[in-house]
Amino acid sequence: MALTLRRQPAAAPEAEPVRGTVIIEPRRTGTIERFREVGRYRALLPFFGRRALEKLYIRTHLGWLWIPMRPVLDVGLKALIFGGLLGAPSGGVPYFLFFLIGMMGWTLFEQSLMWATRSIELNRALIKKLYFPRLILPFANLAPALVELFLYSIILAVTLGVFLFLDGTTYIALEPKLLLAPLGMFLGVLLALGISFWTAVLGAATRDMRFTLSYILGVWFFLTPVIYPLKSLPAFLQPIAVINPMTPIIEMVKWGSIGAGELNLPGLALSATMIIFAWVSGLWFFSRAEALSVDQM
Repeated sequence: MALTLRRQPAAAPEAEPVRGTVIIEPRRTGTIERFREVGRYRALLPFFGRRALEKLYIRTHLGWLWIPMRPVLDVGLKALIFGGLLGAPSGGVPYFLFFLIGMMGWTLFEQSLMWATRSIELNRALIKKLYFPRLILPFANLAPALVELFLYSIILAVTLGVFLFLDGTTYIALEPKLLLAPLGMFLGVLLALGISFWTAVLGAATRDMRFTLSYILGVWFFLTPVIYPLKSLPAFLQPIAVINPMTPIIEMVKWGSIGAGELNLPGLALSATMIIFAWVSGLWFFSRAEALSVDQM
């Protein structure tokens, strides 16, 4: 019996994508993928950061002059009221310097949280027209807080120069513990971002979140040892005050810079635990509710 061999037709090679074409793929899920998206779209960070700064002073007569004026007026008036009129304690250092250091840490946290909360709301028009990772918005909206920190740093440099001229000392020891001050501020930013993953989504649906948060921060400010040392509280209240995650952070900033606070390791461990919880739960909520928040705008 004869066998007939037939040559099978070769499979057609898959068409290679033409250069310049865009391949649309389904969006991958998962928190890690969200951060990868932020990395791919990182060029948008300066764009959205500048938009946040423009939103801050748009439709004002003084415009960008408000940027240096706000921190100068804020710290000057509050230091006069709390230190000069009310005579708040300062842990053995000039009250203005004590208050300025505390305000640097607190303002960075407060402004980071407020602007990250408004990040989706302020960019609602672009969100409805273009696709980009929404997670990039809370990070980009840290720009006003970082600019304000820079201005506070200039005020601090001038203040140290004045004290060096008048008292012959800056009250800041150039020791390794000085590195704890910027570390404390960084922890404050991490806490603000973790909370903002919740508040940014909720704030996009209703402005009640922004108004409520402003009142909460107003009370939170007085519960945090910014205008007074933690040790000035009654002994039975100090352990309760440390439950506030910003208390050990602000105290670490003061202790590392001017030695007026204390390094509370158990309190810092509790703050770190709260930061981790805020990030894990916040990213879970943000990744699942961001699309819904856009639909409700």
